[in-house]
Amino acid sequence: MGVTKELCNFVYKNKFTDLDDKTINSTKTAILNIIGCMIAGYQTRIGKLHTEIAKDMGGGRDQSTIIGDGSKVSIPLATYANGNFGFALDYEDTVLYIAHPGYITTSSVFAMAE
Repeated sequence: MGVTKELCNFVYKNKFTDLDDKTINSTKTAILNIIGCMIAGYQTRIGKLHTEIAKDMGGGRDQSTIIGDGSKVSIPLATYANGNFGFALDYEDTVLYIAHPGYITTSSVFAMAE
């Protein structure tokens, strides 16, 4: 829990106004990249499969939109579908190719915010 606790403390203690312009602009660029990957990924064969799975399962609630399709499903299933769209083309959101945090974090935030 050391790293998780440290990250949570950082987020809790800092405000948007504490961020420098370079950080803000880099984050905006990364989010736009992920949105583009989600839109493109939706159009793929695997994207269509994830759409159908999310719609078939539904989750019982019309809470969040499946990007590209427009259907509303539960928050977890919208996160599932949209996150998989972002990864469908296997474009990396980090330079080191170690992890791909952007797809799932962005799709989670979109689903929750909606």
